[in-house]
Amino acid sequence: MYGTIGRDDPTLLNFAAIVNGEKASSIPGAAGLPVALADGELIEAAGSTAPLVLEGKKFAFAVGALPQGRNVVQVRVRDRAGNIAKKTLKVTVDSTEEFGAFDMRRGARGADAKVLNARLKAAKFLKGKVDSRFTARTEKALKRYQKNRGVVVTGVVDTRTRDAMVGRIVISISQRKLRLIRDGKVAITYRVAVGQAAYPTPTGTYEIIDKQVDPAWFPPDSPWAKGLGAIPPGPGNPLGTRWIGTSAPAIGIHGTYADSSIGTAASHGCLRMHIPEVEALYEQVTLGMPVEIRA
Repeated sequence: MYGTIGRDDPTLLNFAAIVNGEKASSIPGAAGLPVALADGELIEAAGSTAPLVLEGKKFAFAVGALPQGRNVVQVRVRDRAGNIAKKTLKVTVDSTEEFGAFDMRRGARGADAKVLNARLKAAKFLKGKVDSRFTARTEKALKRYQKNRGVVVTGVVDTRTRDAMVGRIVISISQRKLRLIRDGKVAITYRVAVGQAAYPTPTGTYEIIDKQVDPAWFPPDSPWAKGLGAIPPGPGNPLGTRWIGTSAPAIGIHGTYADSSIGTAASHGCLRMHIPEVEALYEQVTLGMPVEIRA
């Protein structure tokens, strides 16, 4: 949020942000970053250097990340005598179409809102048509879902609600199986190929950090890939049509044209899947989703 102070010295004031009725941030003017910038540069400085940037009587105040949907943002500036000046704005955010990537609240639209409605309907908390809007009907259904799942009832798709609705991936190396867990239940199970003895799939808890459609393959820094070159998307690509990268170094879940390898220990550490199945899984997972790999 950007504004101009009248008579007072900005460094003697206190700046606070109220987002959707809750205090989001508060900072004294004395802690603001004083800058001398040309017109227009204040905007860049606000997001990259400090939560509060001052340029003479002008200020830029970062109010924090906003969930998708309609938000009510209020900035309050208080002087030492307790006098408060405030400005309220209604802001609609639509930053992604991928469900589970960010918080969502009433007013959100798009593919992610449609997935939310579909999940609520599948869980029998929403009746009627599944559309691409987060409406009052969606909010009521979401509150029922949260109450039923023991999540704090907010009517907002927040971190805890996302964890419940998006779920996690659990991979068993010994069973050669990948399971998508949602709401504490196995939603779907796929057979996979795991790492061969010389290049085992690592165990541990990771998260999804990358998603790519029709990825190119680049040789890793490993002796087995020495002398190999990049391979563009297509039938000869060892990653198939989808790449779901994890935080385990160079380890991901991907498709393969070598269908006969599924269910065996054949890869260099990654998890291979049949192409139609990895394409279906790709639509169910999101960045930040936990991935647990067990022996």
